[in-house]
Amino acid sequence: MKHNIKEKMELYTSSTKGKLENLKEVLNNPVKKYSVTEEISKSGYYWTVLHYASHYGHYDILMYLIEYLDDHPDKYEIFNMQTTEGKTPLFCAILSGDIKSVQKQ
Repeated sequence: MKHNIKEKMELYTSSTKGKLENLKEVLNNPVKKYSVTEEISKSGYYWTVLHYASHYGHYDILMYLIEYLDDHPDKYEIFNMQTTEGKTPLFCAILSGDIKSVQKQ
């Protein structure tokens, strides 16, 4: 299911502002069917929830996403997804300087 920019703002705001409970509600909404692999950047750089949470150092969101994806068959590919600039979520965490997030990834 493709979502428009306005709909994607729920994921964007939750992941950039560190709103874990909001993110849980959005990802678990059976009607909207959001995916953690969904591109949510406004400018088409293919940043996902993982990229933004890593970039902004939201450790609690990363912990939730790691658990959320634990049984996903493509979890390793998801954690290695690259933006159009070649950045993985781990690289975003390194750039943010959040050592705790880097160690967990």
